[in-house]
Amino acid sequence: MPYVTSIERVVMLEMIEDVLRARFGEEGAGLIPAIQELNDAEKYLALNRVIATATTLDEVRQAYAKAAAPPTRRKRGSNGTRGASKT
Repeated sequence: MPYVTSIERVVMLEMIEDVLRARFGEEGAGLIPAIQELNDAEKYLALNRVIATATTLDEVRQAYAKAAAPPTRRKRGSNGTRGASKT
């Protein structure tokens, strides 16, 4: 993804807030502080796509939880290296 300025991130958040408020009212808009903490344009775009198609606020919450989760790390092999062990 190309570089996104802080101003563009602010506009993305405003758009997300508008859609949340329009679709789910004040309860939806209440998610904005948590979403803002993601501070990642790609995650904002992914959440916006979910918000646009979600039928319930729980779907949005699940998508947020997935976006906020730390990335999973690959497990080390039995020989202390990543990936498959050498035999």
